[in-house]
This record gives sequence, structure tokens and C-alpha cells, in this order.
Amino acid sequence: MSAERKTGGSNDYYSADVTETLDGRPAYTVQCLEVIETLGMTFAEGEAFKAIWRSCAARTLGKHKADNNALYDAEKVEFYGKRMVAAAKLVVEEEKGPRPLPTKLPGPWTEHAGTGAPVEGGTRVEVEYLNGQTGRCEARYAAWGAVKQYRLA
Repeated sequence: MSAERKTGGSNDYYSADVTETLDGRPAYTVQCLEVIETLGMTFAEGEAFKAIWRSCAARTLGKHKADNNALYDAEKVEFYGKRMVAAAKLVVEEEKGPRPLPTKLPGPWTEHAGTGAPVEGGTRVEVEYLNGQTGRCEARYAAWGAVKQYRLA
């Protein structure tokens, strides 16, 4: 196991010696952070990449981070991977362009006599209260005793 000093800085488990290059270049040492910055990784991508790097460095190079194991790194990849999926879904939605306006407009206003709910509890309604405030909710949550008028939302 490599000696580790907890300083918050670079550690030897974040470096790897490349001895055989594909194009015959001389051997060199690559740093995990250099790859992250060169590729412009997001925070989530960088965290997942570091976890994969640590897991591989421990398994193949014998370079270990104290108090760390393969399961911890795999769980970290899973956690940040889910964040990457969520971010990618937002990008896909943005690329689709703005969503069209709904074609179904709210129904006409209906006066309310101040008694119980005139529609089923799960029905979405827009209500105007006697004090002039308006809001949208499921019918079961409206304060019907104070409703002036309502419409289906």
C-alpha cells in the first residue's frame, strides 16, 4: 500500500505511468486532475471519473486511498452517474425547444354558494376566494367555505 498524507492535495493514487503509447511517444506520467480539466468535465463527471480511477489504481497498481474500497467507489459512480443522467435529460429537453402551450384552456368560472365541494376530490380546480386570492389545487384541498367562484383547471 502506498503511503498517504491527507493534505487535500494531489496524491500518488491519482497518477499513473503510461509506459506504452499508441503512437510511439516517450513514456509519461498522467494525473487524474489533468484529464478532468483537459476534458472539461462537470463536477459530477469528475467525481465519477475519480472514483473509477481510484478503483482501477487500487486493483492494478496497488495504489490505495485510506479508508476507501471498491464498493465505496462503485456507489460514488452510481450516485454521480444518476446526476449525470438527470443533467443529460435536461439538455435533451432543452434541445427539443419550447413546449407548446396547452390546447385545453380552463373551463368557465362557476359561482360557488359557500357549501361543500361541488366536484370530486381529485379534480384539479382553480379557485377565487372571497378575499380575492386565487389558486390551483385538487378540489379536496380547497377551502370551499371561502370560495367565491371556481373552474376546472
